[in-house]
Amino acid sequence: MCNPTQSTFWIETGAMQGGSRNQLELPNDLAEFFGEEARTNEVMTIQLGPGNLFIRPFVYRGDDYGHYVDRWRLCLPTAQMGGPEYANRVVRLDRLSVGGATVFQLSVTDRNSPEHLAWRNQSAPPQGERGTTQGDREYGCW
Repeated sequence: MCNPTQSTFWIETGAMQGGSRNQLELPNDLAEFFGEEARTNEVMTIQLGPGNLFIRPFVYRGDDYGHYVDRWRLCLPTAQMGGPEYANRVVRLDRLSVGGATVFQLSVTDRNSPEHLAWRNQSAPPQGERGTTQGDREYGCW
């Protein structure tokens, strides 16, 4: 699975959650990519281009109406904040160090676009990892 030693993570979004369709749900093993600090503090910094930084919730959802689900919810920047549309697309997050802090550069593209296909190729073993979530959303990392 993807882990904090890797620098890039991408995932097919599916329909997305939330009224703004900006909430990306991840299983616990994929959430490990974002590191201990993000998971402990339940926030992370997302960059949408140079200088556009957003502190966003990254919340553990261990109990969903009495059912143990072991998943995380990342609230990406909404359209009102200048964020793109996410539903049924592919999200990529690249780990950067900005002023000593960990920041995740956000990129979004359409499924099967040239960018998506390049990300798939880059995450192929042995240099990367690819898999599918229980909800049949493909992901990769390197």
